[in-house]
Amino acid sequence: MAEAKLTDGKNKTEHIWTYDCNEEGVELEKEKDITQVCNWKKADESYYITVYQTFDDKGKIRKYVSRFSVADSLIMESSTFDENDKLISKAVYDGDYQKILSYEYFKKGVMTYKNVKTYDGDLIKTNEVYTKKGFAGKTDYIYNDKKLLTGINKYDKENKLANSLAIEYVFR
Repeated sequence: MAEAKLTDGKNKTEHIWTYDCNEEGVELEKEKDITQVCNWKKADESYYITVYQTFDDKGKIRKYVSRFSVADSLIMESSTFDENDKLISKAVYDGDYQKILSYEYFKKGVMTYKNVKTYDGDLIKTNEVYTKKGFAGKTDYIYNDKKLLTGINKYDKENKLANSLAIEYVFR
């Protein structure tokens, strides 16, 4: 059994982390001062998948699944599941944790919020927001030829321009 211990100055155990589980999983049971952590890895043709399972701060089991590109090991997707294996959140990446293409929140398996971003290179071009009722609005970002932000246009749920901001740079 693999484990890690945190001890105080008198060598008294304060907390233990155990790492004794497998891909099929074992039922985790919350115990005082013990955190059980499950890690496993697998691959298919397109993705290298890691699974991390532990307890959240309220003592409920949480499973975190990440998918990485087999070709270059870049992050492609991460998902969080609750104790009933229901999806809580899902993020889709463009190979970089800083470049999120979409992020979704779920409640009882139903999508309640979604954010979708499009990029022009590394610059955010559009940010769209959806709720369980559908399209909620979007923001367009405008850049000059030097890749400096020069404008922001916000649209409402009817996709009508709600407000606009122009940015001017003065160089001296």
